[in-house]
Formats: sequence, C-alpha cells, structure tokens
Amino acid sequence: LDEKFAVYKEKKLHDRDFDLHGIAYDDGRFFIIETATNTLTVYDEHSMEIEKQLNLSKPDEDLNHINDIFVGEESIYLSMLSMKGLTKNLWTDRQDGAIVEFDKKTLEPKNIIKQNLNFPHSVKVYNEELYYCESLNFNVVKKDEELVSYGGFTRGIESDGRLLYIGQSTFRNAIAHTVKSVSMDAGIHIFDPMHRTTRMIKLDTDN
Repeated sequence: LDEKFAVYKEKKLHDRDFDLHGIAYDDGRFFIIETATNTLTVYDEHSMEIEKQLNLSKPDEDLNHINDIFVGEESIYLSMLSMKGLTKNLWTDRQDGAIVEFDKKTLEPKNIIKQNLNFPHSVKVYNEELYYCESLNFNVVKKDEELVSYGGFTRGIESDGRLLYIGQSTFRNAIAHTVKSVSMDAGIHIFDPMHRTTRMIKLDTDN
C-alpha cells in the first residue's frame, strides 16, 4: 500500500493459507510472520524472493502462533502465544506466551525477553523500552510494569511520541473463571501516559 492506502504492488506468496499475521519493513526487506507454519520469512522488497527463514517448530501445524514482529537496529523481537509449541492446549497452558529476541542478520536466538505471558501480542520498542499487549489480561505492559488496563482483548500498539494508540478486539474466546466480565466492544484506545488519561474510539463490528 502507498501513503493513501492504495495497492501499488501485489504478489501471491504461497498456494495455501499461511495465516499471515505480522509484517515489518526494514532496509529493502519485508519480514513476514507466517503463523500457520511457525515461520518468519524475510523477502526482498523488489523481487519478493525469499532471502532467509526462521522456523520455530515443524511447519505442518500452528504450534507457536507467532503473531507479531518488531525489527530494531540489531535485533528482531517476536511475540508468540506459546514458546514450547502448546497452542493445541491454549486454554490449559495459557501462560506459555513469550517475547523472544533474535539476531537481525543471522536470525539466531539471542534472548528470551519475557515468558509465561498470557496471550502476548503487538511487541514494540519505543525509546529503548519494550511495550506489548498481554491480551488476556486486557492490558498494555511497559517493560515490567502494567501501563494501562482495559476491560477487553488488547491487540495493537502504535505511538506518536506522546500518545499511545491501543487496539481492542471483540472478544471471541471462552472467559476464564478468574475473569468477572469482559468488554465486547472493539475500537482504538488513545492513552496519554503523562496524564494517565484515556478515551476510546469505538468501531462498528456488526456491519
């Protein structure tokens, strides 16, 4: 897409559904999360040919459910629902989520940044600080601190340097017995960390 969200280039990557989730662009390359095969694939911007791949588990079923990516100067950060490959038992092993750091050039693992997370999504690094959604805790975390909490499934973070824009999806899963209630609204929260104020732009998901 261009700056006006018009399609200027389109290419079919695979013959079957790879359940593409996160995408990042850096230095002439697209980094694309192929969730169904537990794979990060790096494509050349112009040819869209594969340059390199990272496979976390066997590619014939979704085991890790990698869902987002952040590309930094030297590292790549991936958020995933299960580091051990337990997505078949997500509702039993729902605390196996992780954020893992990989070397940008070699794709070799460098560090497990966070583990034992409850459905992490939307990993970001702003001003050298890690941010992510812990979606089934309905919140956004900055490094080791819960930054803000909402009543619904958080997924998606952007920043303009002053405000955070946080997505909330319509809840589609079974509610844990520890959760008293959950919001069914979808939209974008606008959070001001300095003043600790928040407001929401609701989106119509029925039409």
